Amino acid sequence: LYHGGAFDMSCTVKVYFALKLAGDDPESPHMARARAAILERGGAASCNVFTRIALALFGQLPWRGVPYIPVEIVLLPRWFPFNIHRVSYWSRAVMVPLLILCTLKPRARNPRNVDIRELFTTPPEEERRYFRRPLGGSAALARAFFSLDRLARSLDGLIPRALREHALERAEAWMLERLNGEDGLGAIFPAMVNALEALSVRGYSPDHPHRRGAKRALEKLLVEDYSSAYCRPCVSTVWDTALAGLAMQEEGSAGARAAALRGLEWLEPRQLLDDPGDWRTRRPHLPG
Repeated sequence: LYHGGAFDMSCTVKVYFALKLAGDDPESPHMARARAAILERGGAASCNVFTRIALALFGQLPWRGVPYIPVEIVLLPRWFPFNIHRVSYWSRAVMVPLLILCTLKPRARNPRNVDIRELFTTPPEEERRYFRRPLGGSAALARAFFSLDRLARSLDGLIPRALREHALERAEAWMLERLNGEDGLGAIFPAMVNALEALSVRGYSPDHPHRRGAKRALEKLLVEDYSSAYCRPCVSTVWDTALAGLAMQEEGSAGARAAALRGLEWLEPRQLLDDPGDWRTRRPHLPG
């Protein structure tokens, strides 16, 4: 995403909804322009999974419009073909609190009952094509995924209540262990906002230290001046330094390599060396 770049369905839907929640007139020029662009490209039903989950939390589309991802996934052993250690830490930090939300299906507060039904070409409760095969994707693989999703969803009611609560407690414990103080879960906005919402759903009061810390972590991402405000996806100094260091090493000149070395010296004391450390789970013998 960048100014003047290509249209992004999911971003446009979220921005439209956020502006409408904030009180913008749907008939104002910028809202009408966004709405027309969304409808021309198939409507809000075709936005990505994370956006559809956010819309489901606000009751803007049914939960069948998002993939079935039960919290019991956190109980899958490491030898299982799919488990939470098979994905990157970034994905895992986003996914674990999201599993809590998608299992408990809370309803976000919306005191003015704002809706965005006008962004759907088919009423959201009647839409049957939330899951569409990606362009260039395998039709057979897509059918297999859709069939598995329907089967698993139909069996959800058979999951024992005790097993579900055990899985919720496991996911909650995983999240609490990694809340990371005021730097936030994973130090990235998607994981941090999911964690704050999951803490609320699990009954933590607004003044509980965990919930206060999770909120403070999000507030630290805000950048405000006299005329504008925006939320950073992360405090990117470490990330940017590592990427710049790689670029400098590839450039190869003496000055670039010296700059890369200074970056590495700055990074070294900032490593997370907690044992065992999630990053070591699948590569336990890496140095660092």
